[in-house]
Amino acid sequence: MQTRFRMSCAKLAMTAAVSSVAGIPAVALAQTSLPASTASTAAAPVRIFAWAKHEGCELRYTYVVQNNGAYPIRRVLIGLYQPDTGNGAASLNLLPRLNGSALWLASAQTISPAGWNVKATFPDDSKKFALEWISSAYHADLWPGAPAVPLPAMVSAGDNPVLAGTTVSKFSVQVSNIDPAYINGHANLDYGDASLNLNIEKGDTIAPILDLNVSQVRTRPNDGWAEFYVTARVADNYDPAPELKWPTVVASTLLTSQDYSVDGNANGWRLRFRNVVGRAYQAQFVATDASGNATLRTLDYVGK
Repeated sequence: MQTRFRMSCAKLAMTAAVSSVAGIPAVALAQTSLPASTASTAAAPVRIFAWAKHEGCELRYTYVVQNNGAYPIRRVLIGLYQPDTGNGAASLNLLPRLNGSALWLASAQTISPAGWNVKATFPDDSKKFALEWISSAYHADLWPGAPAVPLPAMVSAGDNPVLAGTTVSKFSVQVSNIDPAYINGHANLDYGDASLNLNIEKGDTIAPILDLNVSQVRTRPNDGWAEFYVTARVADNYDPAPELKWPTVVASTLLTSQDYSVDGNANGWRLRFRNVVGRAYQAQFVATDASGNATLRTLDYVGK
């Protein structure tokens, strides 16, 4: 499949517009998966996995709460580390769209299990926050500094905890851009009568597939240039639109803007390298999914 490129959502990077794929093809393409941090999988009574994908110009983060223990879970905070004493340290930066002046979130941006509600909470004096899902009634607090408006004193909810021995995957929020704290941060939850701190584990650890096709190659020593025409194919096991960055060019000697050029259009790129004998050029292409898994492919050329 040939990848189409578009500039969108005020992003400077080129984004690959691809359809969702059910899984990784059986024949792996030659590529390099860039290093990514991996969470510990040590046995724990509760584990939380984060999955991320693009939805048009937005990002969708979905959390899977796996209760391997003996007690129910009635509250889940994403982006909070709660010490034994004092206020918790919040880590989220990008706030989802709020519902008016209240800190509870608009349903268009969030998905919650039946009987659960979600709001933004600011546990310390910083601008960072956490998302609090709760399976009970809670106060519909106002945004700090917002004028008082008529609101119900309590937001009602049923009692539908994550029971012992069950897994619930309907904790989801949409934000405007990538915020690594949503997927690499901490979580805090009420586990029975205890407060439990967890590291969020990345659910998607598979890097995108990135395949380059050099459709035309012209080396012209007489006029001093080599030209390459490149298209790309990108696919991912979960994210329907992984980001494909504009290629960067490095070389074995110092380069100036007069030594190479990269032009792009809806069909791919044209790369031009000045033919300096023995100089090694490398064009680097990187595809990254919303979970931060990245794949590097290169195009190499030595001047003649």
